[in-house]
Amino acid sequence: MKSLSSVMAALLSSTFLSAPAIAYDVRVDSLNNLTGPKISWSDSEGTAVTIGEQTFYYTYNKPDDYTETSTRVNGPTADITGQLFSGISSASGAAVYSKSQSGSDINIDSDFVGN
Repeated sequence: MKSLSSVMAALLSSTFLSAPAIAYDVRVDSLNNLTGPKISWSDSEGTAVTIGEQTFYYTYNKPDDYTETSTRVNGPTADITGQLFSGISSASGAAVYSKSQSGSDINIDSDFVGN
């Protein structure tokens, strides 16, 4: 008699892991429809991502109304919207930093690339 774990492993591998058709069903147009205008996918240019056995490439497209900054924001007191935080490297933390207990009241609607 098989153990439950070996039955589950067989079920998972036959259902998910050995179903390469799922990976082959992914197409560049499908990815572009899922991510919207800020991310564009291609078969050959951009940052590589492997899905199943296929490799796709994406490029970030900054919206015209976004402001790009490479400066860290310390202790924000208002919402942060329409910003592209790019290439921020800080040994002491993230692109947006707040020690405030009320930091959860700040809404961030911005993009972070290469931080």
